Amino acid sequence: MLHNIKKDKINLLMPRELTESASRVAKELNKSLGELVRKVLKKFINNFEKRKLEEQLREGYEANYNYYLKTDDEFKFADLE
Repeated sequence: MLHNIKKDKINLLMPRELTESASRVAKELNKSLGELVRKVLKKFINNFEKRKLEEQLREGYEANYNYYLKTDDEFKFADLE
């Protein structure tokens, strides 16, 4: 899976309780602790980026709301022709 991908080695300091819980879950899933951490981190980053994009879209829609209302009003009369 990660054989042909460039990798960086990192060290993490975590509370012992978290390490023990993560190790237990990794064992139940037949995964290494490193693989579990990679998957969880990737999922967290994907969710973070999705929420960030959704916020940017919401802000854009709100910023353009009055413009869309004005445009809608302008075409109201064209629809009557």
